[in-house]
Amino acid sequence: MDTGLRRLHYFRALASQLNFRRTADTLGLTQPALSRAIALLESDIGVALFTRSRAGVALTPAGQAFAAGTANVLTELEGAITQARRIAAGEAGELVIGYTDTAITGCLPDIVHRFRERYPALEVALRQGYTHQQRQWLQSGILDVAFMTGPDQHPDRSAVDVQSDRFTVVLPRTHRLATATALRLADLADEPFVLGDADHWSVYNEHLFRLCSVDGFVPRVVQSAPDSRGIIGLVSCGMGLSVQTESLTRHGDSRVVFRPLSDCDDMVVTQAVWLTQAEHAPTRRFLNYLIGNDSLPTGDSAQEGLSASIAARSPRQDLTP
Repeated sequence: MDTGLRRLHYFRALASQLNFRRTADTLGLTQPALSRAIALLESDIGVALFTRSRAGVALTPAGQAFAAGTANVLTELEGAITQARRIAAGEAGELVIGYTDTAITGCLPDIVHRFRERYPALEVALRQGYTHQQRQWLQSGILDVAFMTGPDQHPDRSAVDVQSDRFTVVLPRTHRLATATALRLADLADEPFVLGDADHWSVYNEHLFRLCSVDGFVPRVVQSAPDSRGIIGLVSCGMGLSVQTESLTRHGDSRVVFRPLSDCDDMVVTQAVWLTQAEHAPTRRFLNYLIGNDSLPTGDSAQEGLSASIAARSPRQDLTP
């Protein structure tokens, strides 16, 4: 604590107890040290704050005015100091997290909910974004952490797998294939597809098109939508079927059915991605929490400790806390 602030702290304690010995014991000081500190404070202010006599210690009128005037100031200042320290430790401030449809219907809600329970003073803002958007937002500083479709291999960014989803077929409940317990990709070759908008879902769609090309066909896309709810809505209208991630089965729309692909072992991996050299303390705190090392530092040694912890993780391990 700064010397001037410390003297104010000593003054407030003595003004409360009006006894040098008891106050010194409470503060963990010797009585002469406390006396010197009060004398220096009185010298700085230029007035006597206490009277000292055989009868005891009492506040002077000037001391009473000083005590009343500094009470709120000290409380607010100590609060500001506490808040500043919490922000520096990543326990307060603001954290902006980006997410895809797959992340928000999968692991992200539980991760954010539990993190906010642990750090209630840290404000978390969530921002929906397609994978290519989140990459741009990370680089420009709009996002602190992005939950997006991987793999992300940018040299300036680090990533850790947080979720792996199998592909599932979304069908209208009345579709002729809806009675099957499982489907193969080849079963879908002649069907109309509903997919995400090509300009926004490019990362996901390219993955799906590569899988279909192995089975000798290109999906015949008849309709597109900007998000998963729109896709499922179009499927429920009978516009076509879709192939989506299994996390979307949580939508629970009774007008559609979800069927697994029996011949497809490929996974859609969602990664938490961040700028490797990020110095934002709330970001470091969140990443340490995410990988299960919440005791890691958030200062100069944070990146080294975090990198070692990530390296120890096996690929595609579910990191939901």
